[in-house]
This record gives sequence, C-alpha cells and structure tokens, in this order.
Amino acid sequence: MPTIENRSHRSRKLNPRSHPKGAYEYNNPSEDAPWVKMGRRAMLERPESMLMADFPRITGPGDFANLGHDAGGSACLLAAGILDQKYEDSVVHSVDINFEGSKRINDLIDEFGASKIIRKCKGSTDEFAKVFQKRNQEFVFVFFDADHCYEAVVKDFKSYSQMVKIGGFVAFHDTHQDFSHRAVEDTVAKNSDWKERADLHVYTIRVFERVS
Repeated sequence: MPTIENRSHRSRKLNPRSHPKGAYEYNNPSEDAPWVKMGRRAMLERPESMLMADFPRITGPGDFANLGHDAGGSACLLAAGILDQKYEDSVVHSVDINFEGSKRINDLIDEFGASKIIRKCKGSTDEFAKVFQKRNQEFVFVFFDADHCYEAVVKDFKSYSQMVKIGGFVAFHDTHQDFSHRAVEDTVAKNSDWKERADLHVYTIRVFERVS
C-alpha cells in the first residue's frame, strides 16, 4: 500500500492561519537570482524563495535535506544556492512520496545544472529517516515542508534533528498555520540544543540553529 499523507492541514477550519508571520523582505546577496524564475512554481512567497536560495551561504558546505519535494521548487532553490556558492560536494536529498513534478520545474533544474545536485528520494520521510540514520548521514540544513499535520511535523523533527550537525540549521514552512506552529513550539522551541534565529523568520518560514 502506498503511503498517503494526512492533508487535514489544508482545512482552515481544522488548522487556522492565525500565528505571526516574519518579515516580508529578505536581502539575498547572491550574484544569481533564481527566485525570479521560480516565482510561484516553488509555492513560496518571494522573500521565502530568496531565503531558500541563500541558505547554502548561511550554512556553509554540506548536505541538505528537503522534506516535501512537491513540484521541486524548494530543492531547486537550494541547489541554485549551492551552485552560486560553488560548493563541489554538497547535495540536496529531496524526499517525497511521489515526484510528479512539472515540466517547468524540471526544465529549471536542467537550466541551473542542478540535476546532479538534487537526489530524489521517493518514499515517506519516516522511511528515509531510517535510511539516512543507517548511513550515519549528517546535514547542515533540513527543511520541513512535508506532511503538515501536528503529529507528522513532530515526528519528522525528532527523526531528522539528530542528524543535523552542531552549527547546522532547520527551517519549518507554513508556521502561521496552527498545526505547524504548535509542533514547533512543542519541540524545537523548547529544546536547549536549538536557538531560534528570529532574524531569519521570513514570512511563514521559521528557522532554528543547532548550538549544542
């Protein structure tokens, strides 16, 4: 039986959008501007796209995990940032239960030369957490944007946070939604190993740095 995501987070009645959003502007010093071409294809607001493309500069070289590939926009933005920083060995492990994608995104991935950087991991985030743990995988950044129900966000954080190196980062999308907000508050926000980077709270993306 294929894995099916809980889509209840899409209901505004079950999952109200009532929590604070961060800044709507973000200054990305990159010489390239992939977010201009990505636009709505990434399902991110403009400042969020700018931040995603800038994370490789913020984190430094290493491996990235993108949980929730969808059409591929977030993975492409991270890959574009890796290319912009000229990191030779960094890759994006992009996890999703399907990779239907879109021709436009795939064309952009090819245009940016990102196909060698993005590793498509078809399966649930839980399945690949076990795969990565067996490999002793280490990440400098994990983006949580898969199943947004409360239980799934909590489980994903507990599984993947232990693979983030000290000095690495995690980011959560759609934190204005009640499910995601409560999951963040009940996990990483209460964990002394993590420091909230309020300066990187951009629109609905909330960011934490591992400090110990």
